[in-house]
Amino acid sequence: MKKQHLFTLDIELVKKLHKEVARGHRSRFVERSIQKALSGQTEFDLWDVEVKDLMKMLRARASAMGDEVLHAILHNRLEEME
Repeated sequence: MKKQHLFTLDIELVKKLHKEVARGHRSRFVERSIQKALSGQTEFDLWDVEVKDLMKMLRARASAMGDEVLHAILHNRLEEME
């Protein structure tokens, strides 16, 4: 079960979250980060992130950078994965 909750965060942290984590994946990212911090696992390990999530983040970054070719490649591959 999920519950919405309001937290006050530094605006720069929120901007970075929006820049680095694709829309639709931020709650999951924050949830995992909190779980790791509370369990003492504060180190980030890229291997903990699902490949599909990495591809979505990279696609969002390619779009933001204006790299239409990389965006199209990732978009097509993600569609094939679904």
